[in-house]
Amino acid sequence: MAIKKKEATNEVAGMSIEQVADLFQKFAIEKKEIEKKEKQYKEMIIAYAEEHAEKFDGKTLKFPNGVYVEQREKLKASFDEGEITPEWIRDYVHHGGSETISVKFDDKKIANELKNKKAIELLQAIDYEVIYETTYAAYAK
Repeated sequence: MAIKKKEATNEVAGMSIEQVADLFQKFAIEKKEIEKKEKQYKEMIIAYAEEHAEKFDGKTLKFPNGVYVEQREKLKASFDEGEITPEWIRDYVHHGGSETISVKFDDKKIANELKNKKAIELLQAIDYEVIYETTYAAYAK
């Protein structure tokens, strides 16, 4: 659940922003240490699960304390990207592949590097636009 700005202000009432930043840094450091330990234990549990497939109940290995390992399958495909030409795409779409293909643009390159007038016109024809959104991130070192 996200904390609303008003709730956050009430929570730190009486504290300076420097005190809040100090606490943020303290908790961020503690979190990193805990996550490092958690990762080590998680790797050990997964290694155990890989070596003891016979202990699974279906696709789940359950431990008495509530920890469990779930066996998952992930579909992974590969292809030679160098073989994908505009002609290949046109043929693929023409022969029924239009529902299985998607287009992805490199927005940063388009915004910062694209100079070709015809390419820009083609993007404009599909109402392509790039907008910059401002976000903020807080870090502790």
